[in-house]
Amino acid sequence: MKRAIVRAITMLPFLAMPLQMDLMFKGALAVDSSLAIISSFCSMKDSEEQGAEITGNGTYIDFGIGKFWTINDSEWIAELFIGTGFSSIKNKVNMNNLNVKYFTPFVQPSIGYRNAFFEFAFTPKLAMINYTSMTNELADPDQHISAEDFYESNKTQFAIEPGFTFRLGWESVKIHWQTVYSSFEYNGLEDTSPVNYLFTSFGIFFRIQPKRSILQSKSSQWLKSTARL
Repeated sequence: MKRAIVRAITMLPFLAMPLQMDLMFKGALAVDSSLAIISSFCSMKDSEEQGAEITGNGTYIDFGIGKFWTINDSEWIAELFIGTGFSSIKNKVNMNNLNVKYFTPFVQPSIGYRNAFFEFAFTPKLAMINYTSMTNELADPDQHISAEDFYESNKTQFAIEPGFTFRLGWESVKIHWQTVYSSFEYNGLEDTSPVNYLFTSFGIFFRIQPKRSILQSKSSQWLKSTARL
């Protein structure tokens, strides 16, 4: 039976640091034996340290569609998905607002290996980040100019986001670990970047498969999701 190792990844550019992941969901639904749709949602915020000069939070959601197939009828699987993501990010710098919104079309190829107890995937995702709006209320002149310069010169930016996914457990439930890096570039006046280039997430993976697919080796539907609290 063909089963994909579908995964969706994203970074949140222009978001205050330090950050922690509040919630992430990823899901995939096979339409037939080789076509699937995917979606993911994540919410991030900073650690809300008392008296912190910079705080921030952001949300991201995406949708995609693509194909998956086995390689030479083995346990190796390849995938190719296309889709679009949408994000809203809100920052406060010394109680002044700095907010942005963007959408990002992406192409997401993957190659991976899976059996009943272990899964691995490498995904060199390609994304085009397009800022659609910015609210810049920074009172500090240098910070205000830096944000304006960044927005004007980076309204559209290409990014490569390679990621690795590992899962270990049983057929229907596995521990999920994922690490993602982004080539997104920040060129501002500050010495430190407000962009997270690398993050790692841990969670639980569920595979829900209709009874019909147990009896029919060419089943057309399965559902999986991961959640991290």
